[in-house]
Amino acid sequence: MANSSQHLTDQQLAEIAVEGSTTDTPGTEHLAGCASCRAGVADLRRLTGLLSEPVQILAPPASLWGRVEDSVRESTTDQASVPREGARHVARHRKATWGAALAGLAVGTLLGGAAVTATSNLRDAPDQGPTSSLVAVGSAHLEPVGQTAIQGDAVMERDQDGSLKLHVDVSELADDGYLEVWLRDEGATRLVSLGAVTSRSTTVDVPEGLDLDEFPVVDVSHEHFDGDPTHGGETLLAGTMDSKDA
Repeated sequence: MANSSQHLTDQQLAEIAVEGSTTDTPGTEHLAGCASCRAGVADLRRLTGLLSEPVQILAPPASLWGRVEDSVRESTTDQASVPREGARHVARHRKATWGAALAGLAVGTLLGGAAVTATSNLRDAPDQGPTSSLVAVGSAHLEPVGQTAIQGDAVMERDQDGSLKLHVDVSELADDGYLEVWLRDEGATRLVSLGAVTSRSTTVDVPEGLDLDEFPVVDVSHEHFDGDPTHGGETLLAGTMDSKDA
């Protein structure tokens, strides 16, 4: 029940917005003289009107319908336990409750549609990719040595902490054994192993303090699983590192 000093409840506003009127006559009279309540009804009508516009609605969880059935069953039980003289009041209460629920559904649907749209926009946005702190300080084109058909390139990169990493790309891996990448001098008399080339694109750490001026050549060798850690003598790719301004 509403009076001139009390605004309409949310249930009464929803009932008027959805059904166009309310069973509460004093509430109707209050609405005629209350700009605030009329604005509330107008807002709810705009929300429910938006339901007619196409939106993408997420599938409800599997447990939703079970909760709805339980709620209806409890409501039916409550109505059966109410004396006859109170049944009419319960009917009005349930009618207003369903009106409020519909208004709530309008809000939920709009929010859900907005969430789906935002998710879709994020999904469709171009992938910026992860940011990297590595800066290229040198590169080398790795020329084939001997009869090999393998091609390759190498890039030396410096991280923010000053550490160096060598990124090696090769066109293919060895059919038997494995490939290993080295830094060596021009005369191939001193070599430092950086590790195995485990894929066509491999990044290995460069030992701290290694003088790249003394070991400017990137060497990719063909090695066998023979337990010998030294260079096997079969270089497949080699190239001198050209330095860049970092």
